[in-house]
Amino acid sequence: MCKATSIIVISFYCFLNAFGSKTSTCPAGFYCLQNTGRSGSFNKHITPIPCAIGTYSNYGDGFCKPCEPGYYTMQKGSASCDPCPTGSMCKVPDRNPELCPIGTYSSCIAQERCTPCPLRTYNVQAGSTHCIKCPAGARCDHNASSSF
Repeated sequence: MCKATSIIVISFYCFLNAFGSKTSTCPAGFYCLQNTGRSGSFNKHITPIPCAIGTYSNYGDGFCKPCEPGYYTMQKGSASCDPCPTGSMCKVPDRNPELCPIGTYSSCIAQERCTPCPLRTYNVQAGSTHCIKCPAGARCDHNASSSF
């Protein structure tokens, strides 16, 4: 069974000047540092900074969060993370998905790890979304990557 996810949004603001007379909601894919700007300046601009690769922020968050397990993003300033496609795994949120190795599979999106083929099944192709039942009279080896 494939998992479902949920996102909670909390609103933060970027102050545009030292007196706080103007505020703006921090845009999606960015975070806001307070008290940034030149020392001694009355006009302390707070420039939104793009989220790093492997992190994201929703509109109004004001901070970046790492992608959940099974999700990734390869772009700075991401407003969301992409689910790992079927036949692959996303162990690290700031790297591209890896194909499932031979003898494993991933039939759902957003998987952190690939699943080993069950007993009496096998596959011989990286990136598999399923395993194949061993033919009658054949014996599958211990790592389910081939049949004899």
